Amino acid sequence: LKRLADCTVGETIHGVIRGIGLSNDGRRKSLLAPDEGGQAEAMAAAWAMSGLDPAHDIGLVEAHATGTPTGDKVELMATAKHFAGVEGLPIGSLKGNLGHLITAAGLASLIKMSFAINESVIPPTRLDGEALDGFAGSTMVPAQKVAWPKDRPRIAAISNFGFGGNNAHLILAADDGTRPKARKRKAAKTEAVICATGLCMGPDRGVTAVLQRLARPPKQPRGPMSEVTARPKPLRTPPSELGAAQGQQLALYDAVDEALARHPLEDGARVGVFTGFACAPEAARWMLRARIAKRLGLDPQTPETDAARNGVAPPLKAGDVLGAMPNVSANRINVRGDWRAQGFAVMEEEASGLRALELAMRALEAGEIDAAIVAAADLSADPVHEAATGESGGDAAAALILKRVGEADGVTLKALKLTGKPAPDTLLERLYGHSHAA
Repeated sequence: LKRLADCTVGETIHGVIRGIGLSNDGRRKSLLAPDEGGQAEAMAAAWAMSGLDPAHDIGLVEAHATGTPTGDKVELMATAKHFAGVEGLPIGSLKGNLGHLITAAGLASLIKMSFAINESVIPPTRLDGEALDGFAGSTMVPAQKVAWPKDRPRIAAISNFGFGGNNAHLILAADDGTRPKARKRKAAKTEAVICATGLCMGPDRGVTAVLQRLARPPKQPRGPMSEVTARPKPLRTPPSELGAAQGQQLALYDAVDEALARHPLEDGARVGVFTGFACAPEAARWMLRARIAKRLGLDPQTPETDAARNGVAPPLKAGDVLGAMPNVSANRINVRGDWRAQGFAVMEEEASGLRALELAMRALEAGEIDAAIVAAADLSADPVHEAATGESGGDAAAALILKRVGEADGVTLKALKLTGKPAPDTLLERLYGHSHAA
C-alpha cells in the first residue's frame, strides 16, 4: 500500500482504495445471525469516505455470499437498498469458484477485483441451484467472463462479513492518472487517557489483589490461574455457551468486567473493542483428535481409538467452535454494550496486546470512536507452551478503557512505538511469569 500522492509517474497501480467502511452489529442479532442494518452502515461509511455516488459510480459488486439462504438474502437486501436505482448491476462472489477461504476470503476478493478493474472484465461466478426469491433478474451474474460495460466506471465494491457481527465494505477504483498534492505530514502525536484498568494475573483476580501482591511479594513465584471464570449476564451469553469458551477468552472477559465497573460506558455509544491473543494450544488439539487414529495406525472404529481421541480432547461441539473463534471475543463485548463502531481481534503473538492498543489509539485520534476497550490475554503457563519454547510462561489478562485527551480524567498514554524487544525482567514477571500477548 502507498499513499496516492506519493506514487510517481509511470508507477504501476493495481487499484485505488477510495473508501473503507467498518461496523459491528452490536446487540441487534445473535453472534451467528447477519443483520441488514449493520451491513448497510458499513456500506454507507465507505461511500461517505469515498465521495462517490453509489447510484452512478459503480461497475461491479463482489458479494460476501456465504451460500446460506438466510445470510445471502440479508446481504442481497442490504446491497439492493444501497445501490437502489442501478439497473442490471453486475454482482458475483469468488466463493462460487473457490469456496469459502475463511480468514483469507476478503483479501482474495480484493485480488480478484484488482484484476477485474485493470483488465476491464466482469469475472464469471459459478452458480448452483435456484435463485433466491426476489433475486432472479434483479442483477447480472455472468456465468462466463464478459467485457466491463462501457457505460460503467471501473469501480468495484467489495463486501465482507464475519461471525459475531463484523461488517466491512471497500471501494476499489482503477487508476485514472490523477494525483492529489502531497501534504507535509507531522509526526504522530497520538495521546489517549487511561480511564480504568482490569487485571487477572496468576491466581490473583483484580487490580487491588495484584497491587497487594506487589507490595508484599512472596519468596516463591505465583502459579497459574487456579480458576478462570466470567459472568455470563453482562455478556448476554448462556452459561453453557460461555463455559465452552477458551480459558484466555474467559480471563479477558473478567478483566474487561472490572475495567467497566470502574468506568462504565454508555450503551450504544461509539465504542471500539480491540482484543489481543496469541494462538491458544487448545486450537490444535481438536485437529490432532481428528487425526490421531491415522497417526498411530489404529482402527478408527475401536474403543481403544475412541479412548485415544478422548485423551487428546473431548468431542467437538458447536459451543466449542464458537468459543475458539478469536473474533468472537471482541464481539461478545460489542454485544454487551450494543457497541457498533468497531470490533477487532488482533493475533500477532507476543505483540498482540500492544498492537491492539496501537490500533485503538489511532482510531481515537482519527475520530472514528469516542472510547476504546483494549484487552489482551495469554495463558502461557501451559505444558504445550513450555514444551515449544523451553520456558515457563505466566497467565494474565489485562484490560484498559481509553478516551481522547481532554475528554476524560486519567493517566495520559503517549504515542506507541512497537520495538519488538523482549519485555524487561520486572517484579511483575518474577511474580507471575511472562504472559506474552498480555
